[in-house]
Amino acid sequence: MHIIPVFPFIFIAFIFTAIVICRRQREHEHTSFNPMTILETRFVNGEIDSEEYARMRSVLKQSRSKKTRND
Repeated sequence: MHIIPVFPFIFIAFIFTAIVICRRQREHEHTSFNPMTILETRFVNGEIDSEEYARMRSVLKQSRSKKTRND
């Protein structure tokens, strides 16, 4: 009777799981939650037009300057 070695399958499954987890973490780190970056991405993707982009950008700049003065 032949016994199938189980260790190689467990090892391969472990390596595969580690690679998947590392890739997901790396993708998550690259996503930025900076409001200005999100606004620029939406503008580039065509979700908002140039007028709305300019209006929202000025509001973000004003809120940043107020936040800087208050700190």
